Amino acid sequence: MAIKSESIMEKTKKHGQLNCMHITNLMMPAVRASVTEKLLSMGYGQESIAKELGIVQAAVSKYMNGRYSEHVGAIKKHIEDGNLCDCIIESIVKKKGKTVVEKDISRLCENLIDYYNSQ
Repeated sequence: MAIKSESIMEKTKKHGQLNCMHITNLMMPAVRASVTEKLLSMGYGQESIAKELGIVQAAVSKYMNGRYSEHVGAIKKHIEDGNLCDCIIESIVKKKGKTVVEKDISRLCENLIDYYNSQ
């Protein structure tokens, strides 16, 4: 009999609401991985993606090669299924600036937290 492992979200729900640690360890990597994948498909290079997201090129390489936890992968799938990072992509493509991109990312993280807290 296989034992189903509890997801990080299920464990979190037992102990209360999502917190900053979950944003840092799960939400942000999932958002960055989703944005990286979309920008790569649009012809952006690793260095330009890193610059737009305010991260190092090695992190972009990690995201594009799928080197992240299954929990990050599950959130990334949720983001992609709902096209939730489209506003971030649009802000980058239209060169709206770092401040707008950061606000878009923060808004998405807040929406994800609200969603997972309501489950």
